[in-house]
Amino acid sequence: MKTRLMLLLMIGLLVFAAGSLLANEELTKAMEKVEAVAEKKGMSEDDARDAVTALKDLVDKGVPVKHALKVVETAITLQDYDGKEVAEMARSLGDCVEESGVGKECAKIAKTCIEKGLEAKEIARVMSAVEDALGKDASARQLRIMTEDLLDEGADMEGLEVAIEAVGKSVEEGYSPEESRKSVALTALKGLRDGLRGKELAKEIRKEAQRDLAERGKVEREIAKERVRERMPEDVKDRLKELEERRKFEEEKEKWEEKHPGEEYNPY
Repeated sequence: MKTRLMLLLMIGLLVFAAGSLLANEELTKAMEKVEAVAEKKGMSEDDARDAVTALKDLVDKGVPVKHALKVVETAITLQDYDGKEVAEMARSLGDCVEESGVGKECAKIAKTCIEKGLEAKEIARVMSAVEDALGKDASARQLRIMTEDLLDEGADMEGLEVAIEAVGKSVEEGYSPEESRKSVALTALKGLRDGLRGKELAKEIRKEAQRDLAERGKVEREIAKERVRERMPEDVKDRLKELEERRKFEEEKEKWEEKHPGEEYNPY
């Protein structure tokens, strides 16, 4: 019996050691990739070093290597962040992940913000709002979906930041993460369609979020939801439906590509 237990312990240690080696190898390759990307972009040695350090810090704080690499690589190649900007962005993302424990979705939020042209200091504010909302039991996936949708429709940092805060408050009041996201997104999308940006959009989101919470406190949830639907213009309804369908397609594609690396996605 004792011999069998020792054997099982040894097997467990070997499996753990093998996993650690594979993880270290993946991180090493990712760091080499960042170095190569930095060199190709003409970054200084100091900036390149900062970028590599940022990647390692993200992984240490819980971001999967693959997603940490995508974030850092996108910051360098798409938006020409220098080393300090990469470090600032990574620090805010890393703190959010370390606090919430949600690496993959938070990394996707940061990557989307970078792709849409937000500066490192703006992303720091967004990630702070995400961290706060997650602390109120908001869903990282729902926040990521809303971030992608609002930035696709032209929202700026101020509007996005307030929208994320509003979702957190709604969930804190007892409403589901998905319901909260859809309600806030509706207000934000309508404001964007009406030409609101910056402080004006943020003000509209806050006002409608407070109004919705007040309504929900007076009537049953289904009645409140029906009122939200009644206020929704048809073009916004259609756009929300399009965004949901695209989201499903992208998620199915991502799952397929993870199972079939290197192959072209074929939904049929």
